[in-house]
Amino acid sequence: MIKNYLRSAWRNIARHKFISFINIFGLTVGLTCCLLIITYIINELSYDKFNVNADRTYRVTRIFYSRNGEENLHLSAVAPPFGPLLKNAFPDIEKVTRILPNGTTIFKYKDKLFNEKNGAFADENFFDVFSVNVTQGDKKTALNDPYSVMLTDEIAKKYFGNEDPINKTIILDNIKHEFKVTGVFEPLPSNSHMHPNILMSFNTLKDTAIYGEKQLETNFGNNSFYTYLLMPKGYNMQVISGQLNAFLDKYVHLPGMPPNVKTHQATKLTIQKLTDIHLQSHLDDEMEPNGNTKRVYIFSIIAAFILLIACINYMNLSTARSALRAKEIGVRKVIGAQRKEIIRQFLGESVLVTWVALVFAVGLTWMLLPYINGISHLNLQ
Repeated sequence: MIKNYLRSAWRNIARHKFISFINIFGLTVGLTCCLLIITYIINELSYDKFNVNADRTYRVTRIFYSRNGEENLHLSAVAPPFGPLLKNAFPDIEKVTRILPNGTTIFKYKDKLFNEKNGAFADENFFDVFSVNVTQGDKKTALNDPYSVMLTDEIAKKYFGNEDPINKTIILDNIKHEFKVTGVFEPLPSNSHMHPNILMSFNTLKDTAIYGEKQLETNFGNNSFYTYLLMPKGYNMQVISGQLNAFLDKYVHLPGMPPNVKTHQATKLTIQKLTDIHLQSHLDDEMEPNGNTKRVYIFSIIAAFILLIACINYMNLSTARSALRAKEIGVRKVIGAQRKEIIRQFLGESVLVTWVALVFAVGLTWMLLPYINGISHLNLQ
């Protein structure tokens, strides 16, 4: 019986080609728009979730207040001493990792100069916190020694071609010092809030020619260090958040601050979930431009509205077409067809048309995604 319904549905589609084309075309366009928007929404909601420890990784941010108590600056990076101090003050923290973006960095290999925009200093805990696939070298030790560097596959090929990059040296041009390549890693996915393609050992910063070990331990003014905490599973972050004011009063003493003013009245630390950064964080110094939760809601409403219009359009055309089939329905009733059988037949036709439109929509979405990615500079899949 089902086969008979489908055969009858297909014959009706073939018999009324123009009306069937309008029905299928309208649904296909509506579903394609809806699928493209849903692809974008899923991509936005997936940021940083590729990390195995995403649900227990947090970023430390810093707020500054004016003298009248109003917030005048909220930074996503903090001063370098905060990482080790937090680890010592709160033993529940499993790992702390610090990242210092280096802006445009000039490297030299042989007689060639390379301008790299995504170079950063990262400490040895980077790979314990973030899920990065290291294809060459040991990720546990690759960033331990000063003046060691790790490259993405693309950067390694750009510098060394098909040669093995391990133990080769490149020169950081601004200090004229050699860095030894100790590893190669795959680039972070597009749905990451940061995309460094060169990782230099954080211990290099201890050299006074670059930053200095004392500066790393005592300088609370340079808020350029992105600091991340890895916590135990199911840990209640309110335990730490509630003690941050006392932590600041104990460890941080800002120069020029009146003795009757406590440190937490001038500056505060906050804890931010890793998976909240892309959509909910719009601070003053984000590594990369972030998305927006409101935009996701707006696009969701647009997708639902487009789908609703496509459905209403389909129902209107089907209703208008039903008048042409009154004779067919009458004949079927005369030969003994029951009401539920006729309903099943019409539903079968609707389902068939919908599935045909959906197949076309999926194919069209797949074809359009490269063009959408080219226009939007995204990597929707």
